[in-house]
Amino acid sequence: MIKGIDRESGRVIDKALAILKLQGLCVALLAVGETVSDFSVPGLVFRGFFWTSFFVLFARVARRLLYSYWAFLVILTLYALGFLADPARLSLGEALVVSALLGLNVWQALPLMSPVYYPMPNWWEYDFRCRSDVKAMMVAGDGSRHHIRINEARMGAVSVSCFHELASGEKVFIDGVEGMDRDFGVSFDVVSVRSGIVGRPDIVGLVLSDDKDGQRYDELRGAVGSKRLSVRRFVRHDG
Repeated sequence: MIKGIDRESGRVIDKALAILKLQGLCVALLAVGETVSDFSVPGLVFRGFFWTSFFVLFARVARRLLYSYWAFLVILTLYALGFLADPARLSLGEALVVSALLGLNVWQALPLMSPVYYPMPNWWEYDFRCRSDVKAMMVAGDGSRHHIRINEARMGAVSVSCFHELASGEKVFIDGVEGMDRDFGVSFDVVSVRSGIVGRPDIVGLVLSDDKDGQRYDELRGAVGSKRLSVRRFVRHDG
């Protein structure tokens, strides 16, 4: 669960919640159409209760950036695609609403795919032979140095595991990256902090402090990607 996030990332979450209201409107229109074509009081009550509960929970998990968000989004997408299973019975109005709902799903999901919000889980991380993270050193805002592990680097962001308590908005410096030159170093801003389970480090989302370091970020992304690729090959071969 997210325990700290900066203002800019908070706006992304607010935007996702605003889109969620439009998704609810689309579903309400489709549910009304279903009720009119096949009216029954039990059906009306069931649809109303189900979708009201669905969007209340959907908003809650989206606000807290829980991973169950993606399960809700898949259910919503499958519901929309279900209308396309029989195009002959689909009216023009329903087709427009379904298209809008699918578009809203994509619009909402794309920014949230960043490791700042949802770091990619590594299901094999408890087997030390399958660790795909990269060791590095981090200089925190107070000048202290800490061992960290870089989990992934994509979409212009970095996800790291760190036991040291960091705050959103704090500036950090990463160097001593495993497999890279000793001279490599780059500054990042802390934009999100996701609390880990007991005994596990926090997952921290970082973005570049200076866009001029884009080339160094690409080098870092390449090093992290190579490590993940080698682990996948090992798992495939070992399995």
